[in-house]
Amino acid sequence: MVELYATTLHYAPCSVNGRPFRNAIVLPRGTNLPLRSPAEGKGEIRLLFAANKWLIAHPDSGLGADGAFCGLEGENIEVD
Repeated sequence: MVELYATTLHYAPCSVNGRPFRNAIVLPRGTNLPLRSPAEGKGEIRLLFAANKWLIAHPDSGLGADGAFCGLEGENIEVD
């Protein structure tokens, strides 16, 4: 078991060679609920995607259309 503190940035897991990746995540109550008002402005607040959830996406991910901040640059690498 690993604990990630609330201030820790982490990357979502992915599978390799078609094998499934299994995990369990426990989050504080209310996390990932829709924002009461859109996160607008400059700086860190524009990374807020949902309640208690900051998201920095790659433009190739398609998450920008959902409102994610596309701040990752470079080649979007796939693991086969």
